[in-house]
Amino acid sequence: MLESVFLLFILFQNIISRFLPSIFSYWDELACIIFLIIYFAKSNGRIRKSESYYFLAILSVIVLGLIGNLVFRYQLSISAIGRDILGTVKFFVVFISLYRHRLMDKLTKRLVDLIPLIKGFCLIVFCLGVVSIFKDIGMNQEEVRGFLYPYMFIYSHPTYLTTGLICILCILNAADRLSKVDDIIILSTIVLAMRTKGFAFIAVYVFLKYGSHWVKKLQIIYWPIIGIIVFFVARSKLLLYTSFSNSPRESLYRGAFELVKKCFPIGSGFATFASHISGKYLSKVYNFIYIAGMRGGGDAEFIDLGDAGLAYYIGQFGVIGIILFAYLFYKTFRMSILNLDQKSWWPVLYMWILVLISIPTESILVNNGFEIAFILIIVHKLCYICKTSDQKKYVGNDATF
Repeated sequence: MLESVFLLFILFQNIISRFLPSIFSYWDELACIIFLIIYFAKSNGRIRKSESYYFLAILSVIVLGLIGNLVFRYQLSISAIGRDILGTVKFFVVFISLYRHRLMDKLTKRLVDLIPLIKGFCLIVFCLGVVSIFKDIGMNQEEVRGFLYPYMFIYSHPTYLTTGLICILCILNAADRLSKVDDIIILSTIVLAMRTKGFAFIAVYVFLKYGSHWVKKLQIIYWPIIGIIVFFVARSKLLLYTSFSNSPRESLYRGAFELVKKCFPIGSGFATFASHISGKYLSKVYNFIYIAGMRGGGDAEFIDLGDAGLAYYIGQFGVIGIILFAYLFYKTFRMSILNLDQKSWWPVLYMWILVLISIPTESILVNNGFEIAFILIIVHKLCYICKTSDQKKYVGNDATF
């Protein structure tokens, strides 16, 4: 029962958290620390060489950011720096801590039992989304995008609905429990959210899942086409932001490259730029980098500071940091497809497409790093189950604790 509650909380935490006291907003950072402690306790000092390099890269990011804080002193709040450290590394820490843990095997099996409930949830969300097109039932944003009011169900924002449904889509694909009707229901609901990342994901997803057999003899063009789709979606969004001189994202990207030059090659340090926390704790970076809409008032003015994931990494960690993050992403990707053949790792790829599309315009791994890492492992393990076609004998990858 407890396992089911935990899984449902991870899948729908944005909805559930809205009804919990504000103190619960730090649940993911706390869980990150707990799982890291468990990892080292269970390892008994025996850590794989490849995983030790992974931890070394995480530690290097932390040291790099702290050096930036010490050298430039744009952020002096220890609380802000500590919180931003956790936000920056939690995706990687959670992934490496849980990747080979037996707990994930148990949770993966339990999630399979919850699939009918998850499908029922998706159907309800879709039906209410259709109703919301014709009648205001309090589940839409007030702004109009295109020809619709963006649908968000009871999530705090349409982007969280989009991310949540894409994660569910990846899980159902990995478990091989997704019918074409389910596909239509989930993809249609993503369309109703009217987010650019949702449209970009649908384009890549439909091409990979339903269009690949049309060009089976020309598999060499898969990746160029996917790259072109993602590139032009990201490029069109960035060009849109730069076309408005008062766009917060335009200001953030300009500021990020200014910091690259000013703080070369280490970046400005933790909690200094392109995050809500950097605004809340009034980073001194904003004394010389103007961010549209920021006037130093209440928390609401700092929300847009977290709307440019790449600017966050570029500005705070500089050239060296980008190299370290590239290594971590590469290692995480390689681990996420380990022991899977090409036919069975497509759902994992869908998860990475979500991350790749989202990072230019939101801090998805800072805000939702725990959930993304957790679901990525679940999807990996479900793919492995389907590959072996033997759930009863499945105990996970080699060398689980």
